This record gives sequence, structure tokens and C-alpha cells, in this order.
Amino acid sequence: MASLGNLALLAAFVVASYAATISVVGARRRSTPFIESGIGAQSLVAALLALASAVLVSAFVAQDFSIKYVQHNSEAVQPLF
Repeated sequence: MASLGNLALLAAFVVASYAATISVVGARRRSTPFIESGIGAQSLVAALLALASAVLVSAFVAQDFSIKYVQHNSEAVQPLF
């Protein structure tokens, strides 16, 4: 499960880099298709970050201590709510 979160974060970084680059190029060239591609890529970044967040929340709920963030910020005896 942790590898899915890492993959989602890596993909979000790559897509965000693409979105920023293509948006700047589109603005300089005044190219609507490039700008629309940047907007679509930004929506994909939001979805990938939501996936990574869902993986982290599920790790907290399942008490998956293989993820270092969960290990440092949670305890086995801690109630869910």
C-alpha cells in the first residue's frame, strides 16, 4: 500500500511539472490547446494527490506502521475517533 502512495506522489510531481511547463508555453504562444492541456493536467494532479492522501488515511485506520509518518504520529492503543 505504501508503494501505491509513493507512486501516486511521484506521478503527481511529474504531471505537475508538465502542467506548469505547458501552461507557460501556452501563455507565451497564446495557444488555447496548450493552456487547456495544462488545466487538464492540473486536474490529474489533484486526483493523484487525493489518491495519495487516501492511502495515508487508510494506513492510519489500519494501523499500518510500515509507513514512517504513521509510525511517528500514531499509536496502536490510540482510538479511531
